Amino acid sequence: MLWSFILSFLLSLISLPIIRKISIKYNIIDKKSSIPYFDGLSIIFSLLLCTPFNIFQKFYIIIFGFLGIYLDLKTINYLIKLLIEALLGYLATSQYLSNPVDLIIAILFFIFIVNSIQNKEEKRKPLSIVFLISSLFLVLTISVPFNKYFLLSISGSLIAYVVYNFSIRKVFLGNTGKYAIGSIFGISVISSLSKGYIYFFASIIVLLPYLLDTTVVMFRKIIYKKHLVEDDKNNIFDKVFKKVKDRRKAEFLFLIIYLIFSLNGFYFLYYPYISLVISVLFSIFIIYKLELFKYDGDNK
Repeated sequence: MLWSFILSFLLSLISLPIIRKISIKYNIIDKKSSIPYFDGLSIIFSLLLCTPFNIFQKFYIIIFGFLGIYLDLKTINYLIKLLIEALLGYLATSQYLSNPVDLIIAILFFIFIVNSIQNKEEKRKPLSIVFLISSLFLVLTISVPFNKYFLLSISGSLIAYVVYNFSIRKVFLGNTGKYAIGSIFGISVISSLSKGYIYFFASIIVLLPYLLDTTVVMFRKIIYKKHLVEDDKNNIFDKVFKKVKDRRKAEFLFLIIYLIFSLNGFYFLYYPYISLVISVLFSIFIIYKLELFKYDGDNK
């Protein structure tokens, strides 16, 4: 499996500056923020070229890649997007599950995971490191060995992003990269259901801060009568930043939160009841301390 990690790192290290230069040269950038599109293609290339061949997995990655590229350039009707995700979710989950009830639950979880990753606003946050932490711990908690290759491929690619963004943020995952990561996270977690609930719940705990953030955003929009598809800038990072008033401290605490959940997900494999209590208590602490249900306005 190590070869998938190493090759993905090298491929992304080489391809990222090339993709960035092409995007800038042909003015394929966000007009408001001047962020180049398509840096996330390096994730797609790594998943296609640096993992074992499986016709379904490659097709699946390509479709999500095209969807991400389209969303980087244009908007799409939210219901159509959910329908595409549900269809791909069904194709993915039906490989591992056959019970209709399990399938429905798995598809809903898959859509939820994909959107929890894809909806993460990237410009101000160290998402590459956060996704890297989650990916590496998912390798330890999922139960299907084949999917570990894809998680390690993502991890290798993300290290290249961390390298290029070490001093200043220059490359961005965009919807293309985040959709690829979300889909692999989703299928890896769902596939663990076929081997037993302990692996599934351990993986869910690793991803719990993403899911918690998305859940709170949904409830907050309902409470404050906001449109459900409207952007929300009151997520965990913004709440942390509001508390500490310092970008570096906020990034450090943001990473610590995700690292604690990831470690606790791995801990769940050995001491599930204790891990579950820690997850609940830490989630309640974060919600209370950061006032996640409170709407602070459209933070910039």
